[in-house]
Amino acid sequence: MGNNIFSYFIIFLASGLFTCTRNGISYKNSNITVEEIKSNIEYLASDELMGREPGHPGIEKAANYITEKFKSYGVKIIPATSSYFQKIKFEKAAPPHEASLSFLNSDFRQNENLIQIAGPSLTKNLEFVYLDYAATAEEYAGISLKNKILITKLGGPGLTGRSIFNFSDEKNILAQQNGALALIEIPANTFDWNGLASYFGHTRTILSNPESKGSEIPHFYLSDPEEKITEKLKNNSDGAIRIDTPGFASDSFYSSNIMGFIPGTNPEKSDEFIVLCAHYDHIGAGLHKRGASVADSIFNGARDNGMGVVALLAAAKHLAQNPAQRPVLVLALTAEESGLQGSRFFTTNSPILLKNIVFALNNDGAGMTDDKIATLVGFEKTTAKEAIRQGVKQAGLLAASDPVPHMNLFERSDNISFAKLGIPATTMSPGFHQFSGALSEKYHKVNDEVDADFSIDYLHKYSLAYAFAAQAIANMDNKPEWVDGEKYQAAASELYKND
Repeated sequence: MGNNIFSYFIIFLASGLFTCTRNGISYKNSNITVEEIKSNIEYLASDELMGREPGHPGIEKAANYITEKFKSYGVKIIPATSSYFQKIKFEKAAPPHEASLSFLNSDFRQNENLIQIAGPSLTKNLEFVYLDYAATAEEYAGISLKNKILITKLGGPGLTGRSIFNFSDEKNILAQQNGALALIEIPANTFDWNGLASYFGHTRTILSNPESKGSEIPHFYLSDPEEKITEKLKNNSDGAIRIDTPGFASDSFYSSNIMGFIPGTNPEKSDEFIVLCAHYDHIGAGLHKRGASVADSIFNGARDNGMGVVALLAAAKHLAQNPAQRPVLVLALTAEESGLQGSRFFTTNSPILLKNIVFALNNDGAGMTDDKIATLVGFEKTTAKEAIRQGVKQAGLLAASDPVPHMNLFERSDNISFAKLGIPATTMSPGFHQFSGALSEKYHKVNDEVDADFSIDYLHKYSLAYAFAAQAIANMDNKPEWVDGEKYQAAASELYKND
């Protein structure tokens, strides 16, 4: 009789009706099947979607697929909205093929030793003013920039990484406010000029900003590897300059964030939303893209970020069927590859008050090189660490910390759009130990496909880990917070100050 009971138990478990509870978290493994995981990744990384680039039909197919999955799982439309789609207007900004500057007996040409990174046409003989970094309003005191060109060093004192380029945008605004007709920045000779040219010298996707039309000024980076021009400028802080550029050309298009809502079970926590997000865009297709060939010109993005979207869908299904105490927003974000612009748009146009969002668990990655772990970027930064660890463990994986903190991955994915506003945030990634080797062989390459090296079994475990970690966070007794000493605490204090 005992053997028969055991046999019935196995059948009962396999049927998906069995619910297991650990640490107060209930889950049903059969809700997230290997077959569904396989089907989702094979479609999202298929040639049919042509690399899911914003502005192209492939990403619209992906958006519709994700939306239909949300509907089938019972994920609701956010009450304050009327659709799963958060429509965003973008511009495809194409730099000029030809542009030139002449000053201090030197000539500079577009795509050689000059890159125009923004702005309209301008052809004129003008005067220039050199102001070192021009990083503060005080530096402009007593200086007349009206109808002149401002030349400065790139960045500002003490700035590093992405903050240099973020500040470049702020400097452009300062220059405009002080009457300048154009801005030229000179990177230090430690910068990789070819890298800058590769990134800024091609068509880019940017958020459309109607308010900026007519107020932009041409903005350039200028190569000075031997610092000869910089030395001359120190002794000639003003002078004559010739500028000739047709400016950027732009075409507008729309893409969408996809937003879903799963109510919580505890009325006392109804205004404590957990955000789950993953970007569903990738870099598209075409022979003009680096690494493309006649044999293969489609960047399928199975690992980046097909895996993240599959895990997001798994979490949406699991939580819709096993609600947590806190409500959950499920976000498939567009335009991450274009500078985190989908998440930036969401956080500045959120249908939910930002102060009511208490955590964001992002999902993004470049590849899976260790099938025993899930890598957590920002793992130690919040009090959700233990909940995440337990959720990942329930899926049979170990939660591992960021192995390459020097690469500042925390500020290179959509989690940062939430973190910089004070919202505690972490990114889960497929397991890796270094951002090189086998990982870099797939990252943003045409061979990032569901191929012989792609483990569906690992993706299944990884998706479970994300779903269980999300549920664990949503069931925490206390709201997640930044740990003491984190630099985002000040923003959090401001955001949640009336709570």
